[in-house]
Amino acid sequence: EAYRGFRINYYAINGVLARAYAFIGKYEEAFNITEEIITAVDNTKQRLFSFTPNADVEENPKTFLDLLFGLSNEKLADNYTAEYNATGKLYVDHYTITFDDNADYRNTKLLTKSGTKYFSTKYLPSSINSITSHICAKLIPMVRLSEMYYIRAEYYASINDFSNAIKEMDIVRDGRECTKGRLDDIIKDEKSFRKELIKEAQREFIGEGQVFFYFKKFNQPIYSSMKESDFTLPLPDSETIL
Repeated sequence: EAYRGFRINYYAINGVLARAYAFIGKYEEAFNITEEIITAVDNTKQRLFSFTPNADVEENPKTFLDLLFGLSNEKLADNYTAEYNATGKLYVDHYTITFDDNADYRNTKLLTKSGTKYFSTKYLPSSINSITSHICAKLIPMVRLSEMYYIRAEYYASINDFSNAIKEMDIVRDGRECTKGRLDDIIKDEKSFRKELIKEAQREFIGEGQVFFYFKKFNQPIYSSMKESDFTLPLPDSETIL
């Protein structure tokens, strides 16, 4: 479509700009940008971006109805399956901590269990043969609608308005059919907000490379043996030669 999928577009560019503003702490600027994205409508006044319904998730495990932008790799499913079968290292760490809501379809439909470990089904070949499943097979999600709501939540948290921060997070949770009201008794301050936002990011962006940056921007410890230096990516040779 004209506004999402495999095309870089106006809303995707603004989404990345909002991400950048939030990363450097310019929360109000980021918030203002997200407003245009989440309220965008087409010629029939229908929202351009909406959350993928539960009924469509098995056919559409990348939930691309809420994507602002994604890349395409024709060999993605083959490459992932080879790595999945060869290493067995693509499992979900700390499943019981991260996926603590049995109503959440990211838990019930986007994970599979092998032995004692859980794996994301986002990149595994679908058993459903359809146009949607073929789109999913080559799709690499890059910018999501959900991230815009998380950015809005960060803005409210930055001004100590945790009630509205929770409301923004709950919009995503409602879109994923989570149990309502769970965050009201948990988020009380900046520390608890960041902890829950990271958990939300872990559920939402599994396999998409975004969670790394949530730990990084909040300067939070992670669940693996990574060192502080591991959070700094090496510069390409072309940028280090004087």
